[in-house]
Amino acid sequence: MADSPINSTTNYEVVTDSNGVTLRRSIAHLPSFYRTDNNHRFLTSTLDQLIQPGKLTRLDGYVGRQYSYTRQASDSYIEATSEDRANYQLEPAVTYTDKDTSSINPEDQVKFTATYDDYINQIKFFGGNTDNHDRLNKETVYAWNPAVDFDKLINYREYYWLPEGANPILVANVGTNSVTEIKVDHVGNIAYTFSTHNDSQNPSITLYRGNTYKFLLDVAGHPFYIMTEPFTTGIAEDGSTSVIYS
Repeated sequence: MADSPINSTTNYEVVTDSNGVTLRRSIAHLPSFYRTDNNHRFLTSTLDQLIQPGKLTRLDGYVGRQYSYTRQASDSYIEATSEDRANYQLEPAVTYTDKDTSSINPEDQVKFTATYDDYINQIKFFGGNTDNHDRLNKETVYAWNPAVDFDKLINYREYYWLPEGANPILVANVGTNSVTEIKVDHVGNIAYTFSTHNDSQNPSITLYRGNTYKFLLDVAGHPFYIMTEPFTTGIAEDGSTSVIYS
């Protein structure tokens, strides 16, 4: 079309060639006087190349390493530009950051970054052998995080097995000016049990001055006394005074 004379009075910004391809012509924006064959040829070979409609082609296929164990023979991969790209697509990049910088923007903290290709090419530049990528990146150690207690695994001699659990420890939790309720039951002929002392019979109890104690009695037909000394007679050992607390 560039070699064919044009009609300078026709405003054709978009045309269709003989193959049905839509083309944009920049010469249509010139005044009619300047729409000459020479200008047409010049603009067609220069500026028109930059203003043509985009051509999108749909590509269906996988992107990634093609030797993965999950790959199947029927899988279709998008063609790569080199063998390295075909085998090592989507590999992690190398990034170095400095969080001590005064800026809080993450992009300002990145001091160096390189793609996987850059990393391999850098090794090549320094004379390294990059024929075997697996040998370059293979880990000699690995992290192990099992669901076990490392202290029990290593210091097992310091632990003891208690099938029924540890023995209970009584902790005095009575504060100043508090009110404590103690349920008292009668067992046998002369025995009493207190709810605060694990049902031990006729226990010795400690009372604190200034606190209030309520004894909830379920001892119908039996006398109940609190004594300062454990003598069933109610008289001190030397027989001088009563030990019953009134």
